[in-house]
Amino acid sequence: MNRIIDLFKNDNTSLSNIMELLNPIKSNIKFIGKTKNKKLIFSDIIQKGGKKQKININDNDYYYNIEYTEPLESNNNTIYLLTVNEGAHGCGLILLNNNTKEARIQGVSNYSECIICKNSNIKYKVGDILMQIILEECKKLKVKRVSLEDKSKKNFTGCSIELIYFRTITHGEPYYCKFGFKSLSSQFILRNNRENFKLNPTLSKKNIIIFFKKYNELEQYNELTEILINTLNSINQDNNISIRDYFLFLFNLAKNEEKKLNIIRKEYIKKAIGFDKINLYAYLISLLLKYVYIHVKYELLSNDTFILLLK
Repeated sequence: MNRIIDLFKNDNTSLSNIMELLNPIKSNIKFIGKTKNKKLIFSDIIQKGGKKQKININDNDYYYNIEYTEPLESNNNTIYLLTVNEGAHGCGLILLNNNTKEARIQGVSNYSECIICKNSNIKYKVGDILMQIILEECKKLKVKRVSLEDKSKKNFTGCSIELIYFRTITHGEPYYCKFGFKSLSSQFILRNNRENFKLNPTLSKKNIIIFFKKYNELEQYNELTEILINTLNSINQDNNISIRDYFLFLFNLAKNEEKKLNIIRKEYIKKAIGFDKINLYAYLISLLLKYVYIHVKYELLSNDTFILLLK
């Protein structure tokens, strides 16, 4: 239950629907399709069961569970993507309108337990594989249109980074564009942002520091300013820096810092002592992100809805 709440904590509508489905608890729910009469087994208020499926991506086999449940609304079916392991749930959620054959992706997780790859030596991104699984399942169900809202964030200790902006700065477009999704009303802006990315926009170190000193009134001001200056000088000695390279550099520092903080956190928990540290590199990214985004001439999208039309 905690994992479902964590997965959909930024989407109150989806979380409300899920909680409505799970309460009151029933001992069996009918499946739709081939497993129509199969019963679900409840454990700790979490649904387990489903049929193991396989998908081949780039010559590697991935295994997962999928469940089709009774609709919350008269026209909708709810599709859960679970894991072939015990214990991981809330890996993905799709709401399907059977009348219009439109599907809405409510959430995709990145838990390592959500799927299993037959090749244990291969490295892969769970979220990427789950998205491809979701789209494959939509094709099986003859879905014509898939929609989602890009509210994805990368969570670090004490802060989060809005990926719709971070991905544009570092890759030229929001994350879901890599799967063919298009902005509902901002295709022109997406195209301009991609062209801007190809120019590898830069900012002077001086301007970044001036901005930060002017608008940062946080308690960590002195420490963050010092980190900002050190990281600006670390990436290269030129006055103008590539914004793409700088944010990727900061992001790698933030990931390394997170590993250290996780180790410290475990020790604090063992000793039953509070933990209030913050990942300052990630926090720095979150503070600079929108300012830099606009000042290197990226445009803000008018909304965060993306659409994919399936053949």
